[in-house]
Amino acid sequence: MRKELLTRESADLVGLFDCGEEPYAIEVSDWIKGTGGDVWLAIRGGAEVWLYLSESEELIGFGALYPQRIHLEGSDRPLGELLTIAYFGIAKAFRKKPDGPYQNYYSRQILHDLIQQAKKHPSNPNRLALYVNPNNVGAIRLYSDPEFQFVKVGTFDGDDCMVKIF
Repeated sequence: MRKELLTRESADLVGLFDCGEEPYAIEVSDWIKGTGGDVWLAIRGGAEVWLYLSESEELIGFGALYPQRIHLEGSDRPLGELLTIAYFGIAKAFRKKPDGPYQNYYSRQILHDLIQQAKKHPSNPNRLALYVNPNNVGAIRLYSDPEFQFVKVGTFDGDDCMVKIF
């Protein structure tokens, strides 16, 4: 697996990306394809969007790191500015792949790489946040795994907000 930053030149790699039929999966797929232009707005706003590709140049998945000011619903005080995994998606064809132990799945490899990128990011305040739809049980299981140790701290726009402290 190799990775590269999403650029206008590499945009054709995301055209057919599909991470599922669930509403939250469609949102993620549409975002990376630039359906509403959101991915390009995020990049102009400081996001780094990483594409993860197979040896045959198929898009396995992607992750977007984005500095963001977070204020949780129902909270008196904001969490402040955190580096956020704004979007993270694995193509349906690569779920629970490669075959073998779950510790080697692409989803885990990509999340581990995003955490390493966050640790090196110039805005890193030693915390990394992400949002996850509360119905996305597989993603919540992944983020809560002891290897990653994201902890739910509240909600934002209907999604659970989880934070990892380095």
